[in-house]
Amino acid sequence: MKTLKLILLLVSTMSVTAKIGPIDEDAPTEYWLAIAHANGIRVPVNKSLAADYFQQAAILGHAPSQRNLGIMLGMGDGILKDKIEAYAWLKIASVNKDEVAREAILDLITNMTDLEIKKGLDRAVDILRKLTKS
Repeated sequence: MKTLKLILLLVSTMSVTAKIGPIDEDAPTEYWLAIAHANGIRVPVNKSLAADYFQQAAILGHAPSQRNLGIMLGMGDGILKDKIEAYAWLKIASVNKDEVAREAILDLITNMTDLEIKKGLDRAVDILRKLTKS
């Protein structure tokens, strides 16, 4: 039954992803759950839960999830706004060749001090160190 629900979720998500680009067949389940909760696909909109799922997928190394988490953090969209943490995740996503993350960083840094940017870089390094130890 759980598999059937996941398939229905993925199928209903296709209409949303068609607007934003091709389906990422290698994306972890957490990414699709985040997309569903962020957009209210067969579940109520819950940005906080979406951010949690994006973070779980981001930790797994999924660049679009890293980018989406960074954007949500930068905007305070459903979660507490944190420019330093946003910069860190966007930087990690950009290193993972996410072009949208590179553009989002340019927007984010217009409202950041040099010290905040340095802290964001340091935070990105901390995150990467923890992830590579796992």
